[in-house]
Amino acid sequence: MLAPMRHTILLVLFAVGCSGSTELPPDLPPLGDADADVDADTDSDADVDTEPKSACGETTYHNVLVNGRVIGPGGSPASGVSVHLEERRYLIEVTQYGAGVTDANGDFSFTAKQIVSVEDCWALLLDYHLVAERGNQGTEEFANTLLFNAIDTGAGVANFITPPLQLEKP
Repeated sequence: MLAPMRHTILLVLFAVGCSGSTELPPDLPPLGDADADVDADTDSDADVDTEPKSACGETTYHNVLVNGRVIGPGGSPASGVSVHLEERRYLIEVTQYGAGVTDANGDFSFTAKQIVSVEDCWALLLDYHLVAERGNQGTEEFANTLLFNAIDTGAGVANFITPPLQLEKP
């Protein structure tokens, strides 16, 4: 009888979250009540965990040094380009994790702070992009692979130098 109780608890949590009230409905036993309906299975498999397992593992946070180069539409170094790293899926809204500006050689370097890493779920939950913009020119590069490798290997550095990001004409 644990499953119906679990559904009741979920409904209560949903109702509390929606109504803003912190009071339980009067017809439900308080959580942890000794008189509440509890599964009293005494079979030998009673201690077997039958809860479904999440496909995702641990969520961790990492600082990663992001290096790269930006070139203009003609292939020459692009100076003064704003470059930032953003994630577009995990927190629903776009979240920026670090930014920099290219030098005279088109090179940039910045630390992306608190990069979210979700074990076994990078492809499902995370969508990192390196974005470069100057005036009406811009480009972006999918960044999951380089960020994952920087974290997974322990190097802590993601290099976007070869190939460089190339600004596109509007």
